[in-house]
Amino acid sequence: MMMPGSVPDGSSSSPAEGSSTVAETISAAESSSANGAAASASADSQKRKTAFRFRCASDIDLLREVVYIQPFAAPHGQTTDRWTKVATQVAQIHGSGITPNNVRKRFDDLMSAFKQDSLSTLRASGSEEEYQERALLLQDIHDFMTVSNHRKREVKEESVVPDERPDSFLEPPKTSLLKRKLPETQPPPSTIDYFRTAQQNLVDMNQTMSARMASSHSRLSIDRRVPSLHASAGYASSTYTNGAFPGNGAAMDHSANAFTDAPLATKARSNDTESLNEREAPAADSRGATQDRAVNGPRVEKSDDPPVINVDDDDDDKAPAPKARRTESDSLLVIAANAASKLIDVFARANEIKAREVQVALRKVELEEARLALERSERESRFVLERREREMHMEFMKGTLEILKVFASKTS
Repeated sequence: MMMPGSVPDGSSSSPAEGSSTVAETISAAESSSANGAAASASADSQKRKTAFRFRCASDIDLLREVVYIQPFAAPHGQTTDRWTKVATQVAQIHGSGITPNNVRKRFDDLMSAFKQDSLSTLRASGSEEEYQERALLLQDIHDFMTVSNHRKREVKEESVVPDERPDSFLEPPKTSLLKRKLPETQPPPSTIDYFRTAQQNLVDMNQTMSARMASSHSRLSIDRRVPSLHASAGYASSTYTNGAFPGNGAAMDHSANAFTDAPLATKARSNDTESLNEREAPAADSRGATQDRAVNGPRVEKSDDPPVINVDDDDDDKAPAPKARRTESDSLLVIAANAASKLIDVFARANEIKAREVQVALRKVELEEARLALERSERESRFVLERREREMHMEFMKGTLEILKVFASKTS
């Protein structure tokens, strides 16, 4: 049986020594618990770093720095450096807690909201003017990004050299496919190019219509000359049938009164008692008159009507002379040609008016672009001035702090 002052190994100890051992054990436990609490508190403080919360004013400063530095247009391998510069500038304005990662994430969120037209969901705090300025900055950045992407695409297309070697078809299909690149889509044409193309189309249309009108007028003139040609052909055929051609010693007379002025004597004869001399006398007189005209020259009288020919055949039957008359189809053709010419004139005037409207719209677009460029340059100059003011203010504050530090060191 163990005594109160004995230990298990057989050595004895006093009550004072036992109490001191218990006290040391308690103090060691308390110190270890205190150290553990301090370590956990420091770990919690390291884990719970306060993240910066972006507001409308900080968004505006961020977008201004993005416009000034333009990290989206950085060359290959310099994008991270530019975002670091943006984060540094924003941290100088709004304090610590700003890193390149959260700055870039905030910019991506703003740009995606702008493209989806959902900026109203990001209205945490701020005035209406600040919201409008933020929207304008996002619009400018979107335009800058579009231009930058287009330039990068052009540079990439210029750097790609097509494989035009004669032995390129002997290469394996996989190698040739890997070397070739698919054509990239071109950006949409601008409004100015669209209006210029429309104006050129109107000019081409006017030229085509004028050419068609000229061809229709030429066809109309040819159709008008066709009846007179037919009449002259009929007159010549009738003249040749009656013996008035150079082979018989007679001259052709194309005038209207070639045969009407010649005395063609017809005598009255009885039923079946007419002598041969009486029948040959009119023919001899007509031949004498024809020879006189051949010597003295034809007698010509101007007339707008086609020639009328009166010829007596062997049986003394009078045949009607052919007359050139304008048919109904010719009159309809004239009416259609006049209507077509008037319609072409109307189209030409309408095209002129439309061309003027296109020119006015083109001028409006040019003025609008000039106004936007002026506003953009004014905004950029204002951003530069505000940045300089902020830098001067920061330098002034730094100088003031240094002076206060000197005074504090002297007083201490």
